[in-house]
Amino acid sequence: MIARSIDFGLCACLITIGFPIVIALGIKWLTSPQKGTFRRTGQSKRRRKPYRSAKANQTSSRKHPKSDVHRLFRLIPALEKLDPEWRPSYSITHIPKRSGGTRELQVPCQTTKQIQVTLYRKLFARYETHPSACGFISGKSIVDNAKPHVGNDVIVKLDIKEFFPSTSRRRILNYFRTTGWTNKASILLTQLLCYEQGLPQGAPTSPVISNIVNKSMDCRLDSLANEFNASYTRYADDITYSMAVYHRDKVHALLQSTGAILRTYGYKLNNKKKRIIRGHRRQEVTGLVVNDVVNLPRSRRRWLRSVQHRISTGVHTSITPSQYQGWISLLQMVSPDSPIIARHKELLAAGMLKSNGKSGIKETGGHEEKVLDETTERISAANSNSPQTVIVDGLSESESTSIVSSGGGSESESLRETPLKEVTQELERESQHAVEGSADELFHDTRLTDKIYALKEVRPYSDQAKQLQEEFKGSQHTTSVILDSLKRSFSFKLPDGYQKGRTLSGLLPDGTEIEVYTTDISAELFDQVDLPIQGDAVIEVIQWNNTFKRVEAILLDGLM
Repeated sequence: MIARSIDFGLCACLITIGFPIVIALGIKWLTSPQKGTFRRTGQSKRRRKPYRSAKANQTSSRKHPKSDVHRLFRLIPALEKLDPEWRPSYSITHIPKRSGGTRELQVPCQTTKQIQVTLYRKLFARYETHPSACGFISGKSIVDNAKPHVGNDVIVKLDIKEFFPSTSRRRILNYFRTTGWTNKASILLTQLLCYEQGLPQGAPTSPVISNIVNKSMDCRLDSLANEFNASYTRYADDITYSMAVYHRDKVHALLQSTGAILRTYGYKLNNKKKRIIRGHRRQEVTGLVVNDVVNLPRSRRRWLRSVQHRISTGVHTSITPSQYQGWISLLQMVSPDSPIIARHKELLAAGMLKSNGKSGIKETGGHEEKVLDETTERISAANSNSPQTVIVDGLSESESTSIVSSGGGSESESLRETPLKEVTQELERESQHAVEGSADELFHDTRLTDKIYALKEVRPYSDQAKQLQEEFKGSQHTTSVILDSLKRSFSFKLPDGYQKGRTLSGLLPDGTEIEVYTTDISAELFDQVDLPIQGDAVIEVIQWNNTFKRVEAILLDGLM
């Protein structure tokens, strides 16, 4: 009993002493600013800041403020003085296209044009573009676009449909917003550069803006070309690939990947202008032959020699001195050591080329070579289509319009052509005519693989898809097939003589599935054949099965 009473007394004493201590600790914890936090053993009391490198700290400390509309007013003082209600205006004109029909041009008014030219000179000329872009860039020409493709086994030429109008206003606005301009300044720049929902064809800034905003697209297409061991260049809306070794599957994969990349930027390929040119044919890139070296086509060189012969004999020529000088200047860029250039210098020295204001050729005694070089530099600069060239040369208003509104490619035509521009367009026409005859190597509307490619690319069940399917139906083709399965035919869609035959399934060379229906008479023969069967077949298309992405056709000849 005595021991139990001692235990109860000791417990009461501990409770009496410990309870105030617990209360005091609880009050201290509740009033602490770091309540509810517990540190690990050995952890520092001071909270550490996240790691930032010295380079990152320097970058953040040197961050520049965004450019606003006041910077634009400093670049173009007249812009601030315009009426607040003023908007850029354009006049619509139409010019004939080489392929027929007309092309619409949106030519800026005088005030709009002056603002755009000033923006180019003081602002956009400093922007960087991708090295593979060769059109509308000072110091580059069609020669730079052709050189990377010299000596390759296959040339792939593609065309972007409606290039300038498809470079959307939204993309341009987002580009300025993400490259150091305030929202208000980005909107103002977009208003000054765009017409409706895209870039205007005919404005002096459209070419350079298309190169600037498409730099990332050029990077992706260049990387794609590297994956296929190909070379890539772009001259305005003309895309060119070249490969050292031809592989049909790689070429078609390259085309499909290119189309997919372009669609992400709002562009579409012009299926009618796709060209694949092998090494055994004349390969031309922007009108220049690139089989062995960059040069003018042989027919054009012969024609120039005949013109020089007429000049030397005093016979009337069919071209003006201005046009002749344009061809000579182009040849000077392409092949400076050409005998035609040497002959031209002889004609200058002999005084057979009279002074003419349009041609730029002058009789200067011993200074013929200097005059030729100066003329070449001037027209080479005009070929880059830069508004800066217009101002340096001090051309008249009508002449400046011809240069700044010319595009150098199939998307932009000038109102009045410079000599070198006329030369380039004539080369393009000859190139187009020359490649149209190579039916074995080019994309054709009548080729099976090209029809299939078009059907795969078009939006299913659209009016265009229905039209393509109707054109595909009933067409006859000769193609290689690999057939690996056989079954009895049963379809009321088949013509008479095929409903009791056999259905052979397999693949076309491009990997597309195909079902071939044989005649009733040949059914027993195909039952005895060992599969798979590989060979050439003449087929007539019954339909394109859009559900299974498959060609269904009857066998007319071959395989047996």
